[in-house]
Amino acid sequence: MIIDREKEIQNFTPEEYWSIDGNFKKGRKKFKANFWGVDGKKKKLPNEETVKEVTARLTKKDYDVTKVEQKERKRNPAAPFTTSSMQQEAARKLNFRTGKTMMVAQQLYEGISLGKGGTTGLITYMRTDSKRIADSAKQEVTDFIEETYGKNYAAHSNKKTKKRAKRARCSRSYTTYKCVAYPRGY
Repeated sequence: MIIDREKEIQNFTPEEYWSIDGNFKKGRKKFKANFWGVDGKKKKLPNEETVKEVTARLTKKDYDVTKVEQKERKRNPAAPFTTSSMQQEAARKLNFRTGKTMMVAQQLYEGISLGKGGTTGLITYMRTDSKRIADSAKQEVTDFIEETYGKNYAAHSNKKTKKRAKRARCSRSYTTYKCVAYPRGY
């Protein structure tokens, strides 16, 4: 069986294959479509010359959408910020220098005045290299999401986090950044 499979691999001759993807817009809606064929007939695209011919024909055509496939995509959240990752992201997205990033983080840590309610910090301590999220913080966020948006929107376990936690040695370092303010009316 292994010998037969090896012979198949050695006898394999790769074939050139091309595809055409189009970007379309109808009103405000944008979507992508893959080329399937012309005039209701499947058309293979074996080489660049064929692609150029088909593309020339396609630019002069009107289009009908014959099939729509919608797929749900799952996007996992980004890892929590450490001090260095926060600085890198602020530089990349906001063009902030390190000093400005740390100054803004300090202001968020010191918080805002709530009048008679005193001052409340908006993030936890910002100088940390830990990506560990305290169990109490996870529970607070889960409760908030469930109450605000419903149970379907709250994640109840994160396998990656559990695996990392088992491998990681707990240190006395601070936990990662955590938003400590809730939207008004919570």
